[in-house]
This record gives sequence, structure tokens and C-alpha cells, in this order.
Amino acid sequence: MRPLLIDRDDGNYRRSMKNTLPSVTEAEESGDPPSGADISLPDVFSKPVFSFMIIQAARLHEITTSVFKSAGCSTAEAERIAKHLVEANLVGHDSHGVIRTSSYLRWMKAGQVLADRQLQIMFENEAIAVVDGQFGSGQTVGEQAMELGIAKAARHGVAVIALRNAGHLGQIGVWPLMASQAGKLSVYSRAP
Repeated sequence: MRPLLIDRDDGNYRRSMKNTLPSVTEAEESGDPPSGADISLPDVFSKPVFSFMIIQAARLHEITTSVFKSAGCSTAEAERIAKHLVEANLVGHDSHGVIRTSSYLRWMKAGQVLADRQLQIMFENEAIAVVDGQFGSGQTVGEQAMELGIAKAARHGVAVIALRNAGHLGQIGVWPLMASQAGKLSVYSRAP
């Protein structure tokens, strides 16, 4: 299987390659041997070590959206999942990027994750809610839970949301970013 590099339109192929190769110190990257070394190190960037496939992020988003629509998701949900997966790749969190597509599809086929689910509120007061994702896509029900938490925090200064029965939430870093963009601070915990 060939590593996938997403072209971010920044023209920095070398930097993209570095993310997929073994770690390299700055001295190795510049070609200078480390101090005290009596061997010369190869320039790992002189030629590709692997065969790469480079794809534009917009095209990858289209393909991923199409895959999830074919699996039974609405256009809105398919686009949402694709956006989250491609964005994870773009920020270098490849383990939570489009590589997750086959797992998500397998879970959907097995009925472990269901398309187009809405949160069900199990308990709620002004600042707290326990919500059930009804085995929906984490990118969908996770976003709904965040929106609920942000709305409660805006009204009452604080909110605690407990989400259960949700599919994989993807790259967790998107959720504090969502809160931050709403002017809120967020903290996350996972039950064992």
C-alpha cells in the first residue's frame, strides 16, 4: 500500500514527505553529520523512499463524500464525515484521517454505526446533559453534543455533556477548536 500525501497547495512536497518518513534531526535534514559522528548519514530526501500518491484535498473530500453517500449517509452527513477525515490528514493526524474510512464502512455494514442519527437527551438540566448518540457517526452526534454544550455554556456559564453510544469521534482536536471558535473553553474525558 502506498502512503497518501495530500497536496495542500503550498508547494512544499519535501515537508509533506518528512511527515511520512522516519524522524530526522535538523542536522540530518541539512546534510551535516551530527557532532562527533564518524560516519556520514544518507540524505533521506535525495530520492523518495516510497512510492507516493498525491491527491488534492478537495478531490479527496469529493471521493470520501461519495463513498459515505453510497454507504447510506445523507449528503450532509457524508460531507461532514469527509470534512473531518480530510482535515485530520491536512493537520498531520493521519491516523484519524481518510485511513479510517474502511473501518467506518465496516462498522456501518455491521450495524455498529448508523447513518444520520440525532442525539436523544436522556437527562438534562440548565448546565448538564446526558445524551445518547444512538450509535450515530461520531462526527455527526459529536458535533450535536458540542453544539448543545456550547449553547448551555453561553446561557449558564458552564456545561457538562456526557455522550454515550456514539461512533468514533475522529480527531478529538476539532472539538476544542469548535468550542474555542465560540469563545468557550472545553475539557474532555473518556470513560474506560
